[in-house]
Amino acid sequence: MRRLLKFAAVGLGAVLGLAVVVLAGAFLYLRSSLPESEGEMRMAGPAAQITLARDVDGIPYITAESERDAAFALGFAHAGDRLFQMELTRRLGAGRLAEIVGQRGLVSDRFMRTLGLYALAEGNYQRLPPPLRAVFDAYAEGVNAYVAHHSGALAPELAVMGLIGVRFEPWRPADSLVWGRLMGMSLTHGWRDQLLHARLLQRLPAEQIRLLLDHQPDGPEVPLAEIADPALLERLLAAIPEAARPRLASNIWILAGTRTATGKPLLANDPHLGFQLPNLWYLARIATPETTLVGSTVPGVPLMVLGHNGRIAWGMTTTSGDTSDVFAEETLPDDANAYRTPDGTKRFSVREEVIHVRGGGEEHLRVRVSRHGPIISDLAARAGEPRGAAIALAHPVLAEDDHSVEAIYRLNHAGTWEEFRASMALFDAPEQNVGYAGPDGIGLIVAGRVPVRRDVRPWQAADGAGPGGDWIGWLAFDELPMAQNPSSGRIVNANNAVVDASYPHYLGRDFDAPYRARRIAAMLEKSERVSTADMARLQMDATSTMALDVLPLMLSVVERTPATAGILDRLARWDGGLARDRSEPLIFTAWWRRLLRRLYAEALGEFADEVTPLPAVVKRTLAGTTPWCGGQAPPERASCGRLAAQALAEAIAELGTAHGEDQEDWHWGDAHAARFVHPILGRLPVIGGFFRFHIATSGDNWTVNRGTTRLNDPNDPYGHVHGAGVRAVYDLADLDRSLFSMALGESGNPFSPHFADMLTRWRNGVPVTIGRGPRQPAAVLRLIPSSQ
Repeated sequence: MRRLLKFAAVGLGAVLGLAVVVLAGAFLYLRSSLPESEGEMRMAGPAAQITLARDVDGIPYITAESERDAAFALGFAHAGDRLFQMELTRRLGAGRLAEIVGQRGLVSDRFMRTLGLYALAEGNYQRLPPPLRAVFDAYAEGVNAYVAHHSGALAPELAVMGLIGVRFEPWRPADSLVWGRLMGMSLTHGWRDQLLHARLLQRLPAEQIRLLLDHQPDGPEVPLAEIADPALLERLLAAIPEAARPRLASNIWILAGTRTATGKPLLANDPHLGFQLPNLWYLARIATPETTLVGSTVPGVPLMVLGHNGRIAWGMTTTSGDTSDVFAEETLPDDANAYRTPDGTKRFSVREEVIHVRGGGEEHLRVRVSRHGPIISDLAARAGEPRGAAIALAHPVLAEDDHSVEAIYRLNHAGTWEEFRASMALFDAPEQNVGYAGPDGIGLIVAGRVPVRRDVRPWQAADGAGPGGDWIGWLAFDELPMAQNPSSGRIVNANNAVVDASYPHYLGRDFDAPYRARRIAAMLEKSERVSTADMARLQMDATSTMALDVLPLMLSVVERTPATAGILDRLARWDGGLARDRSEPLIFTAWWRRLLRRLYAEALGEFADEVTPLPAVVKRTLAGTTPWCGGQAPPERASCGRLAAQALAEAIAELGTAHGEDQEDWHWGDAHAARFVHPILGRLPVIGGFFRFHIATSGDNWTVNRGTTRLNDPNDPYGHVHGAGVRAVYDLADLDRSLFSMALGESGNPFSPHFADMLTRWRNGVPVTIGRGPRQPAAVLRLIPSSQ
């Protein structure tokens, strides 16, 4: 028995030892995915020596002798820090996710293949002017040079993919160009709203939909019409992948030199998008003898998307304009490949797509395209069902002759307002408010293609068989809204309407409520001479003017009880600040969430989780001017005050269960945390925790420091899911003093010290500068042409 036990112990020890060796070997191999950061590397590609220095935060400082070599170096740096992110983005745009994630990728792949975004990107490349094509070629060479010369694993995720037989394919220029098409889809929402409104008609009359959702309820009536079977619409909305769902928000404000402490313009910009791990943005400084570009790049793209070039600075916000439509094409009863038009019958163009699925063979997708665009309803059609109307998507992002990449390239080289304006004349999609600060002042242009419709019908899908909804061209660039050197010395936009009722053209009806814009403007008026530090502090402002707007009315209608009197008094004294360590934001938001349910859930029914009425709608409801709980409500319905009291009681009970009975222990940050999750590894058991970060934050949907929540999410209604992934303040007195703040870190590699080293500073509003030389200690790598 002793010998047997001894033998077993030795065997167990050997097994454990072998396991330790294997795990240690795997760890060392995965850690070898960190990029080379010092020394010299010889390679084909550069025409002259390139210096790639990284500062203490891992931000690259690229010095090259030509624009082409600079693009090569940026591709090399992006690949070293974010190669898997780039791989995932190009697979998303090409509709090839299922090749690595199996069936889970099919919803996205079917949608992207139907749109044909990657084919459009390939066509883009062929039409690029030669200087710009050389930039994209050099960038792709830089990416591939990193892959060829790196001695270890390319990235932890790519190492795992290698185990299932997936290999990194050489980078192509079209892989870079598809990103713009993807962003264009996620930054427009009119087409999806039309589908949702058509579904809502199954439950609510058009007048109530208008009252619930219209920012301009006193304007002209908005007719709505059914376009398809309700079940088909439901499935079609479910077939839209997360990457194509709208995420609309951002801030920009620009001050003329007469309003600033430096005597030169200042520009502040913080784009708001859904949070992801790694961050979308990648900070960089790129210097050549001709120009110096500093700011926010996107891994996979060889251009400076947001930033300055040593002469001018620029930033963007989403316009929220209505630039896309769905058309109900009338197919022939006996021929699903033909449809009616004002000029008679036409046939769909048809193409076949083959989607390869890991572990599941392949799927064949038949894509029909009408004169308006791809038929997206085929994504939801079921075998054997009558097809009925075929729903086509018309979108500027799907235009073949898109020049947006050339616009950004020219913007990177602009030095005056006129050059900036000329670059924006080429910008096609998505529609953006592009702000400017330069030696000749400040300005803003609403750039992008705006369709001119024969008959403007907001929210309503058009009848494809008739001419009424057809697009007859694009609004001329000179007709787009723009401002230059206003007498106020100030330009502010936070996705609010860029024009008033006097503007002669239709841009849309779904602009964001002006709460953030009004707060920004009010705070800027408090100082005659604004500094860069003032601008950075304002980006972190967490006062909700929405709460201050609606709370008095909520307090005035609620029926007080001994159990709620203390909380109501606390809210009455509240200044609207949503700091993470305060209780009032949590109480107010929980009450607001429950109030929306009490007021509208019965009317919305199954749509209650999809539709969030606007604050203006709630104000009108509490004032008794809508069909819900006010003067127009049926007599059997409860009063607004009683519903508000019930909502408050439910909120208090919810918070007591989640955070304890002591209200002094309730803190907004306990429920409101920014969450960054790796799209694949973050969902794995055991190791998933290494690919998830969360940090308590301030703000909410309506604050300048955007802390967007999804109140309809039953599992995480107060989580911070959308906001400013990067912030910048540009100082035209000395652009090297410009301030930057970015969520997470420069690297997408969990073994890197720069994986998430900026996260706390981002949350606390502690910016960095990206000056002439890297902040120490720095690591310097030199890329040397193999011919030298």
